[in-house]
Amino acid sequence: MQAMLTSITRWSIGVLCTALLLAGCVDKYAPDVIANPSSFLVVDGSINAAGVTSIRLTRTMALQNKGAAPAEAKASVYIEEEGGRRYPLNEAQPGTYRSASLALATGTKVRLRIRTGREQEYGSDFVAVKTTPPIDSVTW
Repeated sequence: MQAMLTSITRWSIGVLCTALLLAGCVDKYAPDVIANPSSFLVVDGSINAAGVTSIRLTRTMALQNKGAAPAEAKASVYIEEEGGRRYPLNEAQPGTYRSASLALATGTKVRLRIRTGREQEYGSDFVAVKTTPPIDSVTW
């Protein structure tokens, strides 16, 4: 019994020493991008072909900053069909844009277009609308 306790004690001391050595080897890493953060546009959402589309626009911020990401308000956001027809998204709250209920035909090519309050323009590639089939059952 005493031999077992001695081996457990040695093992515990070995683990503790290893943990202390590893903790002493941690260096703080601060890449240049943290010191000079850029304000990139973040687009969160997807186009809903059969219903309301909701898109959230925010800006990136430095890692050390606390709080929520700043909302990109007062932008002009719309869904555009390849033929030129547009479906506007209205600002429901700062940074959140919603469309009316849509009924886009499967196979129609659409893209998202954004013009920020700072007059920067963004556009996605045209992609074909796909209809997700309904879930017929869920099993384990």
